[in-house]
This record gives sequence, C-alpha cells and structure tokens, in this order.
Amino acid sequence: MSKKSLYYIINLVVSIKENIFIKTDYSLLKSLIKLDDLFLYASKNNYKTLGVIDDNLSYVAEFMNLSLKYNIKPVIGLTASFNDKDIIIYAKNYEGLKGLYKLNYFCLDNPLNIVELTKYITNFIILLPFKSKELYPEFSKLTKDIFIGYNCAEDKLSAEILTENTIYFKEVLSINEKDTQYINLLTCIDEGKTINEIDKKEYLHNYLKEVDISQISDLIDIKWEKHSNLIPKFIENSDKYLEALSIKGLTKRLNGNIPDNYKERLLYELSVIKNMGYTDYFLIVYDYVKFAVKENILVGPGRGSAAGSLVTYSLGITSVDPIKYGLLFERFLNPERISMPDIDIDFDALRRHEVVEYIKDKYGYLNVMGIMTYGTLTAKQVLISLSKVYNKNIASLLKLINPKKTLKENLTKEVIKILNTDLEIKKIYYEAFKIEGIKKHISTHAAGIVISNTPLNEIIPITKSGDEYLTGFTMNYLEDLGLLKMDLLAIKDLTTISEIVSNIEDDINIKEIPLDDKEVLSRFALADTTGIFQFESEGIKNFLRQLKPSSFNDIVV
Repeated sequence: MSKKSLYYIINLVVSIKENIFIKTDYSLLKSLIKLDDLFLYASKNNYKTLGVIDDNLSYVAEFMNLSLKYNIKPVIGLTASFNDKDIIIYAKNYEGLKGLYKLNYFCLDNPLNIVELTKYITNFIILLPFKSKELYPEFSKLTKDIFIGYNCAEDKLSAEILTENTIYFKEVLSINEKDTQYINLLTCIDEGKTINEIDKKEYLHNYLKEVDISQISDLIDIKWEKHSNLIPKFIENSDKYLEALSIKGLTKRLNGNIPDNYKERLLYELSVIKNMGYTDYFLIVYDYVKFAVKENILVGPGRGSAAGSLVTYSLGITSVDPIKYGLLFERFLNPERISMPDIDIDFDALRRHEVVEYIKDKYGYLNVMGIMTYGTLTAKQVLISLSKVYNKNIASLLKLINPKKTLKENLTKEVIKILNTDLEIKKIYYEAFKIEGIKKHISTHAAGIVISNTPLNEIIPITKSGDEYLTGFTMNYLEDLGLLKMDLLAIKDLTTISEIVSNIEDDINIKEIPLDDKEVLSRFALADTTGIFQFESEGIKNFLRQLKPSSFNDIVV
C-alpha cells in the first residue's frame, strides 16, 4: 500500500465522529434539533454513531429508520428522573429497548424506583450526570455498567473518587454553535413569557461535536425489529367464519337470489383477503359495527375505497352495493400492492366513544389506544409565538402570511417590504426560520385507534395526553411496525340525523328512504345543500349549480 493511500485511510478513520448525548425536538421545546437535519449533517461530517437522550421515546421509530438509511450506529437513551435527579438510561440491545418502553410507561403515572429499574437493569447502561453523582453508591449495586458524566477537569477528578467509569458529558441541543443563542426562545414559548421574563441560560457549548464515547457505545448493539402481523385473532378458523358470515349476509341483502357475478366477486374477494392475511381485520370491523347497530348508534353507509368491497357490503360494514354502482375492489385491496386495508367508519359524534370503549373492553386497554399527533411551529404559529416573546405587534405582517406555506415561501414582495421597514419585525422573521417546524405539543388523532394482539407497551412507547393513553409513535410509523390502525370518525351530521329521527313520531328507517326523490334532487341542482355532509363548501355548491344533478348517480359522480 502506498504512503498516500495509508495517509488517506488514517485520515478517514481519525475524522469519524460520535456523540450520544443529543436531545431533539421530541423533547418538546427543549431542543432545536430535528432528526432529519441531524442525520443529514452527521452523514456529511463522518459521524458513525449517534445517540439520543430525549425525555421520552417517541423519537425511536424515526431515529431508527434514519440510522438505517444513513448507515449510522444508533444509540437509544431515555432521560428519566430519580428522586428529582436526572439519570440517563441507555438500551444495550433490543431487549433493553423493550425494557425502556415498559419503564417509560411505568413512569407516566409513577416515580421511578429501584424495584422497577431492577427488572430490566441487565440490558441497561446508566449514565449519571455530574449533578446526580450522589446516586452512584445505590445504583452501582445494581450494575457494573454505570458511568458518571463530567464537563470540566474539576468535576472529572471529583467523579473519579467514586469510579473509573467517567465520561465527558454535555447535552447537545443545537447542531451548530451559532444557533445555540436561540434555545432560550424555546423556553419563552414553553413558559409563555417574554424574553425579559425568563431566567436566561448559557447554551454556548450545547452544540454537536465529537466526543469519545466508545466505552459506552461499544456495549451497545440494537437491531430494529419489526413485526409482520399484530392483528388480534378474532376467532379460531376465522377464514371459514368470515366466508360463512359473508354468504349469509349477501343472501340476506339480495333476498336469497344471488346472481353468478355476485358469487364470483364474493369468492374472489374472500380469497384475496385470506391470502393477504386480513381475515381477522374484517371480522374485527364487522364486530364493532355490529355492536354500534345493536346499541342504536348511527353508522355511516361507508366511505372511501372500502365501499368497493362486496365483503364489507355483505357483512353490513358498508351499505353500498359495489357491483350495482360499478365500484372496484382493487382500489381497496390489491394483491400486487401490499398495504394494510383501510376501512374508515363514520359514527354518531356523541356516541363514538361507546364504540371505542367496547373495543378496549374486548381486546384489552393496553392493546387498544388512540394515536398521538404533534402540533408544530408552522410559519404563522412561530411568528405569533415570537411576537409574544418580544412583545411586538406584527399584525400587518400576519395579514400577509399564508399558514399553509413555509416562511421561505411566504417571502413575497409585500412581506419583504415590511421586513425592510421595521428591523424588529425583520429580526423576528429571521429567528423564526431557526425554530420553524419544531414540535410544540402533542394531541390526539381525531379518528385513529390502534388494535394489537400484544400489549402496546411491550412493542412501542406509550405517551399521555391529559388522562388518555396514546401510542408514542405517530400514525405514519405504526403500520410499518405491523400494527393495525383503524379510523372511527365522529361525524356531527350523523348526530343531527339521529336527533331528527328520534323526534319523528312515526317509525322511520332512513336506510329505506328512496334515492330518486325529485324534490331532494332539485335541492341539489339549486345547490341548496347547507348542512349536508360534504356538500356544504362553496366550491362544491358552484359545481352543483353547473352540473344540475337529476339522479343519485349524478351526485355520486
């Protein structure tokens, strides 16, 4: 090997970097770092190992996916509190990660204690920040894999009195040094205070830089495990049960006279459903729709591509005959496009919770949960937040901001003119760039729930919004992990219909209302559709005036 080649290899090895003390914006309003930005920077700067120590585990799915994408070794950590002292717990392996999930779930309602920590300690590494070093004597009895962090020579000498396992430790809250000056802005937003009201902190050194962490990272090897199918088993011999229910239901729908094309379509759909492994999925939906009907909870006739299934029609999940209206099953389930089926069901908004409670009772409260979502600092939101931080009126600017666009996309001539005439507003706009898109709070997905055959705290993190337990991952990661997501939508229009029907003295079955009522169709032709679900917007009203529908098929189209 030539000297030039050897020099290149040595230089490459030397330049490879590591850091496992990173907090991201998943620690809400505590860090400027977004994972996409972190990995892009890390890949360009030869980082071979990255570790996150957020105060929750919701970052794990995105973090692991990006680690695989950029071929960077992942280290998963959790910042927890023990007797009001911060400790950092790293997972050694996948078993350790599952232990972190359970520990994180426990800590949602309970203070961390030794008994709970001991259950999983063999797959953990403990890092005590210097301020928490007094915990070392107690924790060192649990494991030899325990370290004390320091950030100056004096602290290092003090820590070494207790143990040789010391490591330089500094939380990373920004990718670069220059942006650390904006971390205090997050504190202002979090606490609802102006820049002059908070206790400003110095974050000059809390940026990403290389740290020798091999003594910890060498102990860690996490393989990201996904599950092929976490759908609960509805019943033994579920394929035969679904087939029997479907044939019985279709026979009832068609008054005992099933044409050959219906038979062929039903058998074809059943074979696809069986081969794709979704039999139990259909039975689960059938079961909770049946519950709703039994309890007189108004259910919608069907929405989306699920209306194209003869099986859903036969089971009573939908009320639309897909063959009569020429709807395609392949738009719903296609053997050549493997993805979870998506059956969205509409319920009376005031009684949706009864259906959710039924599902939780049937499958277990740890197996059924709502789905978390994040609220972020979008363009308009971040400007409003910073205007409060600086106590500055920016009403003239906000009038020009399109909330659906980014700050960069909002830089029109009119906006630039305002920025150039008021330097305080210009400063706010510039600083808004630095925190745009950062996560601000969590909330609950309006319709989605997850149903699993395994307790969710064993396979994903759990979080809480108020008193409600939610999946710790957002919905875009759940299906990829093999989890079943279902949408149960709360529709106010169904509540209105239900209340109207209850006030009619005569018995009425709204499913038997004729679809060719001329007076009703004339209202659609006149666009007199205020209060009618999905026909209220001005755009659809203008379209109706041009279309002038004269049949139900016209409206469907």
